[in-house]
Amino acid sequence: KIYDKIEQRVIIPTLKGMKEEGNPFKGVLFIGVMVVDGEPIILEYNVRFGDPECEELMPLLKSPASELFYKAST
Repeated sequence: KIYDKIEQRVIIPTLKGMKEEGNPFKGVLFIGVMVVDGEPIILEYNVRFGDPECEELMPLLKSPASELFYKAST
């Protein structure tokens, strides 16, 4: 249920707003979420690969990170 709330209240409006402002989503968008009494609270939006995100994601890559970053930027 919490994932549905996050998708409907945060992810969909965020992507829609970015598109409407002329900045459609490309690449990686990290949304820091805290759940309080069953309600999502957004702590941050992050578009970089920092710790701890990198520690979890980088080993899963099957292509060089530089190639993915280039493709995301074009």
